[in-house]
Amino acid sequence: QDIEKVCLQSTDPSKILPLALLLPHRGYCNSGLVAAHGWRLLAERAVSLAVIIGNYHALRQHAALCDQIWLTPLGPVEPDLQALAMLSQLSGIEVDRRAHAEEHSIENQLPFLKFLHPNVRILPLGVGSVSHKEAEVIAKHLAKTLKAAGPGTVLLGTTDFSHEGGGQDMTMEALAELTRKKDRPLLEAVQEMDSQKLL
Repeated sequence: QDIEKVCLQSTDPSKILPLALLLPHRGYCNSGLVAAHGWRLLAERAVSLAVIIGNYHALRQHAALCDQIWLTPLGPVEPDLQALAMLSQLSGIEVDRRAHAEEHSIENQLPFLKFLHPNVRILPLGVGSVSHKEAEVIAKHLAKTLKAAGPGTVLLGTTDFSHEGGGQDMTMEALAELTRKKDRPLLEAVQEMDSQKLL
C-alpha cells in the first residue's frame, strides 16, 4: 500500500522513457516519495531486465554479483542468470550472496520494481571501494552486457548522496538548502558524465 501510495502521489511521467535512473535507497518514510518520482518514469516503459548497481556501505569488498531469488512483500524477484553469467565472465566479478545479504541499497528498490513490472528479472551488482580505473573497467563490461540484453533493459544506480541531519535547530527549508548545496556538485558531474569529477 505504501509503494502504491507514493507512486500515485508522484509526478506525471509524461513522455519520458529513461534508459537509466539514479535513485535513493533510504527508508521509504525518508526518501520513498523521491524514489517514486523516478520509478514512475519507468511505468510506461517495457522492462524485462533491470541492472541494479548498489553500494556496499561497509566498503569491505570491491564488487560482487548475486544469483539468488530476492523476496519482497509483493512476491519474489528472480535474477537473470544469463546476463549475470555474461557480466561475470567479462569482468571476473564473482557471486557473493553473503555480501549482498548484509546490504539494503539494492533490496530497497525491488518493491517499486515488482509493483511496476511484476515479471522483470534483475542483475544485481554491489560495488564497494573501487578506484577510478576499476570503475571504468566495470562500466565497460556493463555496457557490453546491457547491449547484449536488448531494448527491454534499464540501468538503475542507487545512492543517497548526502543524508545527514542539520541539527535540531535547523528548519526544513534550511536543511533542504544544505542538502542541495552538498549534492549539487555530484549531480552536475553526473549530468556532465564526468566520472573523475564525480569521484
